Amino acid sequence: MRALPRTTAVPTARRGVTLTEVLVSLGIFGIGVVSLATLFPLSVLRTVQATTLTKATQLRYNAEGLIEAFPQIVHDPDNDGNVQEHRSESYVVDPTGFAEFGGGVQFYGHDDAGISAAGTRARYGSIVQATADFPTARDLVNLPDSFVDYFDKVPVAATTTTVDLASAADVGALAAGDRCILFHPDGRRSEVRTVNGIAGAQIDWLTPLDFTPERVIGQAEEARFSWMLTVRKSTNGDASVNVAVFFNRKLSREEEQVYQIAGTQEIQVAVAAGATEPNVKAGGYMLDAQNLLWYRIQRVGDTVGNTLNLTLAEPLSQPTAAAVFPERIVDVYPIGSFSEP
Repeated sequence: MRALPRTTAVPTARRGVTLTEVLVSLGIFGIGVVSLATLFPLSVLRTVQATTLTKATQLRYNAEGLIEAFPQIVHDPDNDGNVQEHRSESYVVDPTGFAEFGGGVQFYGHDDAGISAAGTRARYGSIVQATADFPTARDLVNLPDSFVDYFDKVPVAATTTTVDLASAADVGALAAGDRCILFHPDGRRSEVRTVNGIAGAQIDWLTPLDFTPERVIGQAEEARFSWMLTVRKSTNGDASVNVAVFFNRKLSREEEQVYQIAGTQEIQVAVAAGATEPNVKAGGYMLDAQNLLWYRIQRVGDTVGNTLNLTLAEPLSQPTAAAVFPERIVDVYPIGSFSEP
């Protein structure tokens, strides 16, 4: 029997990766990483927008519930007890603005000199009747959504219901109704107490702690969201109400400047020589200063000479020659009609 010849396997050399292939792979990987990286800031932006709209909607329902419980807010805006005297009128219920610009007769809208513009509608404060009555206005129209720190101190003396700071100046703007975060000496836990009273440098609360605090942070609610009502009352007393919700509203006469306008949907805004051009943007709002009707701005065009051109999302439903362009509005909500009580 003849033996077969033996064969020996010769290993073949493995083919490596070329520089071109490496560069192509890195390019594909880089494109994927960049695409993913752009999603993170976009998702953060969408989250912020969603949170803002959620807060605004919550405040809109707060305002509607308040009107249903206390209809005199829209029917008796000057709080004099007469709910019928404002029939066939249009007016603004704006407690915060009323407190800012002083009591008495006010109008929503100012001219270039900061004086109430002709043809604008009255502004009322409802239960806010005094200049600078911001605590009442805040309780009525604001939605606290965060806290701002006034101080972070180590008290010079403390009990289970009080802390004494070094001086009254350390207390700052903290007031009754604000809150303190009080820290345990071991630094591992803290408790929150509502401020009951302040006497000089001493702050007290009602519910005792089970420890003596060695650190205190004073905080107040930061009410960044607020509302303003525009009301159009019919001859039979029904009030059609819109709620404008602001975020960090700017309270200034320039913010309420009245501009002369022309057009029905393609709007020409006259900007007087030397006057400030309105800060408008697509998606913002224009308020008809004479009829108190709101319109969303669809597009902002160029300024030609002293005329700013913009397009509304829908044509004017009533003729008007004057408009205000409030800034920092989250949204405007029509909440329906309310009958006189």
